[in-house]
Amino acid sequence: MIAGILSQSSQATAHDFTWDNLALASIKLDKNYDVDANVEWYMENYREATWNLARNDEFSMHEKKEETRKIFQNRIDQFDVERTFTLRANMEIGDYDFSNQEFPRDHNGPDSYWYKSSSKYSDSIPSTLKLFMKNYDFLHGVPMEPAAARAFIQSRKNRTGYVDRSVYAIVEFRIVKLKEEGELLAEALKVTYYRDSARRQPLGPTLVWEPKSASSNDQSAPSTSETTDRNVEGNADLSVVGSR
Repeated sequence: MIAGILSQSSQATAHDFTWDNLALASIKLDKNYDVDANVEWYMENYREATWNLARNDEFSMHEKKEETRKIFQNRIDQFDVERTFTLRANMEIGDYDFSNQEFPRDHNGPDSYWYKSSSKYSDSIPSTLKLFMKNYDFLHGVPMEPAAARAFIQSRKNRTGYVDRSVYAIVEFRIVKLKEEGELLAEALKVTYYRDSARRQPLGPTLVWEPKSASSNDQSAPSTSETTDRNVEGNADLSVVGSR
């Protein structure tokens, strides 16, 4: 069994938001990616036992490189970059905005991103891969009617008056294109908000964000920065982090 980037899954299953999947998406979308030049990198990181046995034996290495190239190319060919990805996010909400009937968050613009890092980087794939959203209005706030919002705040208040303002989400998206090395552009398809880190208790029966229209993908907003480089609990992938 070959882990990570080599894992096989049903075509009906969404891709997890992992460095390996982002790396393979980057490879798939990069028309100039040189498979031959990266065969040894692939073998070292995803066929470690084979690499260890062959690395000091040029005859064995020659043989195993030919074998590995076929495996590598097959995984690239089989990877469906158009399949939906899922990302688990933690979000901190602010004080309720009665005018807009939502819990606002610090505004995020086109320069905000999620990221994954790994030690399995190469000359072609950087250690940190960044995911930018083409449509990002779901990052601005969590909508909720006043009565439900009040009940939510009351349910999060402890005996000292502290209110836990953490909410959780599952973001479904598809990758649109490779922006540049290490940077992918995605389109958010659906965001479901939850009150618990296990993501089993939706915030409300209809609290699901979906794009309003195709035109919403082309919206523009001032570039702003949110620096949320903190440890995240539960099974979240990563919070949104700053702008470049």
